[in-house]
Amino acid sequence: MSTSLFGGTAPAFNSWLIDATGHPLVPAYVMIAACLCGLLAPSFTAESAGKPLPRT
Repeated sequence: MSTSLFGGTAPAFNSWLIDATGHPLVPAYVMIAACLCGLLAPSFTAESAGKPLPRT
């Protein structure tokens, strides 16, 4: 579901951003922001190695 939602709208969103800003590298900046979010996400995830699963 998320792949079709975000993957399907990404070209339209990027075209709109290029038209709105006039800068052709705006999609690269969006990708950089997404990668930074992905790099930060593990720091907020609790380690669960070696621990029993909940409700087992």
